[in-house]
Amino acid sequence: MSWQPELDELARRKAFAHEMGGADKVKRQHDGGRLTVRERIDGLVDTGSFQEVGTLSGIGEYDASNSLTTVTPANCVFGRGKVEGRPVVVVGDDFTVRGGSADASISAKPLMAEEMAEAFRLPIVRIIEGSGGGGSVKTIETKGAANLPGGVGGTRGFYMMTANLANVPVVGIGLGSVAGLGAARLASSHFSIMSTQSAMFVAGPPVVARLGQPLTKQELGGAEIQTRSGAIDNAVETEAEAFEQARRFLSYLPPSVHSVPPVIECNDDPERTDESLLSVIPRNRRQIYKVRPIIEKVVDAGSFFEMGRNFGRSIVAGLARFGGHPVVLFASDPYHNGGSWNAETCQKVVRFADLAETFHLPVVYLMDCPGFLIGLEAEKTATIRHGVRAMAAMNQTSIPWCTVIMRNAYGVAGAAHQPGARLSLRYAWPSASWGSLPLEGGIEAAYRADIDGAADPAAKMKEIEDRLNKLRSPFEAPRSSGLRKSWTHAETRSLLCEFARMAQPVSRLESLFDAALNVRSPALIRLGESGWYEAPAIAVSLRPPIALQLEQVGGQRAARHRMQPAAHIVIHASQQRIDRARPQFSQGLHHLVFTPQPVRNQAFNHGVRPGHEKAVPGREPVEIDCQQGAQRLEIGRHVAIGRADDHGGGAHHVVAGKEDFFALQQPADVV
Repeated sequence: MSWQPELDELARRKAFAHEMGGADKVKRQHDGGRLTVRERIDGLVDTGSFQEVGTLSGIGEYDASNSLTTVTPANCVFGRGKVEGRPVVVVGDDFTVRGGSADASISAKPLMAEEMAEAFRLPIVRIIEGSGGGGSVKTIETKGAANLPGGVGGTRGFYMMTANLANVPVVGIGLGSVAGLGAARLASSHFSIMSTQSAMFVAGPPVVARLGQPLTKQELGGAEIQTRSGAIDNAVETEAEAFEQARRFLSYLPPSVHSVPPVIECNDDPERTDESLLSVIPRNRRQIYKVRPIIEKVVDAGSFFEMGRNFGRSIVAGLARFGGHPVVLFASDPYHNGGSWNAETCQKVVRFADLAETFHLPVVYLMDCPGFLIGLEAEKTATIRHGVRAMAAMNQTSIPWCTVIMRNAYGVAGAAHQPGARLSLRYAWPSASWGSLPLEGGIEAAYRADIDGAADPAAKMKEIEDRLNKLRSPFEAPRSSGLRKSWTHAETRSLLCEFARMAQPVSRLESLFDAALNVRSPALIRLGESGWYEAPAIAVSLRPPIALQLEQVGGQRAARHRMQPAAHIVIHASQQRIDRARPQFSQGLHHLVFTPQPVRNQAFNHGVRPGHEKAVPGREPVEIDCQQGAQRLEIGRHVAIGRADDHGGGAHHVVAGKEDFFALQQPADVV
């Protein structure tokens, strides 16, 4: 007996899906210079890697005998693919079917794509055209009622659209006209791209014309408008360029907040020096210079990926690598407002500081900031409020920062070159200058009486300026301002590569802390082939107990290596007993203790001598103080700590009536 008839029917139905909106609609798409959604997905992911989900979904038509005659496929295509060998979720709008609007959609498909990205901790790329699954006026007729935004059962899509920003990298690619919900989905991303032939708007020209604004699509929401407003990061000429930028952006980031950024092999010598940097900063403080060539001279060759070039232009921002280690990079651009921060620049800083913190990327800041922008326009745009918000965003980060002061660091914005209240590295070029106010203008205000009373005011001004310049020299700063050191320009790359190497383990550690808070998909600690625990996060913080997740693993030797999926490990180690590079205990037992719930209160102590066992029953969490070399730890439910040779080399742990065993051995190196 064969199932070939069913397979033939499956192939027939798949063929309906691949016809999309029909040959005439596909031709119209191509005539407009645009690819179809399936061609776009093929252009984005590695060849042959796309695995579609929901291919057969759509609206079918049947004959009198209830046999399927044709299918109008859902205008959303999604599935999993690979980008440079790394898995991603891809979801795209099919404009050939009702322009991507809701009256031809299966709403569960784009929602399922978002849920898949969250559940499997995978980046998601949204390829958006049309209304992105949003409604049109025609929806009222086809559904027999007007849609209530945020109505019962209709909010999860909105929630997931933004919630994934805290979980996984989100890329939005706008191709063609993008409006309404499509615009929201495009803007709700870590990196957004649109082609120069595309347009994005909340409502299109026909609606806006009712307000007395007769505008074309490009005049209303073209790439020039949207990149200058900051709604879109980058504009490209072709769809192929958009896919390439999406791939490149993802190459700097981890697959989710539960992982760490990838470090790649670097063929550019970290110790490379560049003597041309000695002449890039003019001695004339009023003279501007180009900062992008400076960036290219210090980062790994060709590694700088700029984002948001047309917005907040006094800061250049993007992703880069130093010695193969990815970082978020800021650089002041004196071509715009002399490098002063206006309201837009502050918003840009907030966005990239959040990106760095979310995905555990260290920050490098090449600084030349004379302060916040001043004047009437600055006051009208609430520059100081946006500036304080930028400072707050920086202060809320936990990732490492390194600042190179190339020239100016003045005022409140000058202070916003590092997070407050914690260590960051600061270096200064010999060309650096800083203070509460620049001398230009500040001398006249502070020394007005001296200058006015002098026989030669100009000479007096020059005398005061020379005197102050000696004191504000960067050579004086290391002893008074917490500056690490001043050094020659040519050393910059070497020191920044050193910073990136030092910062990477910290970033990895922080990401593991963050992941420990989410118990839905445990995957941090696993068993090695030998049966011992490989615990890359054991060298954690020497601070309060950290809850780490477990991966549920199989194993034939009874239930010895099978752990509760939602269990926690809680470790409380003292600094005297632990080595950060390879945790080792000087004597006695060392424990990885599993608890079904995070440790809370009602703790009490029990003394346990090394090599002896102590059973501690109880439903509430308890604290065991293993004396004479073993570490203090906090546990829950019902635990017994045994000899090193008990139960196959481990202690015996009972959770909710089920016996689990775990081996006690020093963990593997931090990887």
